[in-house]
Amino acid sequence: MEEKDDTFLSNSLLKSKEYHRLSGVITLAEDSGLEVKALNGRPGVLSARYGGKNLNDSDRNDLLLSEMKDVKGLERSARFVSVVTLVSNNEISSSCGYLDGYISHQRIGGKGFGYDPIFWVPSKSNTTANLSMKQKNEISHRGKALEGIKPVLKRLYKIVWNSFKYIMKKEHTKLKDKFSRYLRDIRISVTDRCNYCLLYTSPSPRDGLLSRMPSSAW
Repeated sequence: MEEKDDTFLSNSLLKSKEYHRLSGVITLAEDSGLEVKALNGRPGVLSARYGGKNLNDSDRNDLLLSEMKDVKGLERSARFVSVVTLVSNNEISSSCGYLDGYISHQRIGGKGFGYDPIFWVPSKSNTTANLSMKQKNEISHRGKALEGIKPVLKRLYKIVWNSFKYIMKKEHTKLKDKFSRYLRDIRISVTDRCNYCLLYTSPSPRDGLLSRMPSSAW
């Protein structure tokens, strides 16, 4: 999907709404990128396409370093931003996560991807390209954003669980079997490089299971 809006929040919302419409299930989408203060927030939402689609990660690092060549010391501040948005049939929720740091004067380290080799994290005295996965996860902007949305996911799971108990109590045999599979198959898929993540279920809520529950079951 084309990320055509000019903020991380609007792009995240655009993706979550569209995949929710297509799938009919609770959908969690994410948009993220790098903001550099001296460049008025660039590359921002264009982080993955900065300088044009023909550039690779290494080219983008070179471009950013060249744009920052006359910027000194503490004026090189930057931050990674992640915004996740959750869309269900009844609500929309969002959460932001940040990782503050500075743009280094040269590449340092060979791990990671994107702008990791030139993003210096003072608390780690290193670039994100030199951190282990464990160290990155401890400070991850995506992790912080997902942590913020966790209470919503827990509440939605509770709704599903209460609905399941209602079905069991009423002993609707056909629905019981279907809903057992539905509850069992709840998953969340997240990767370090993700542009979107889906909370998917099987079978689809479009089977009408939740819509048949009276309000007292929720």
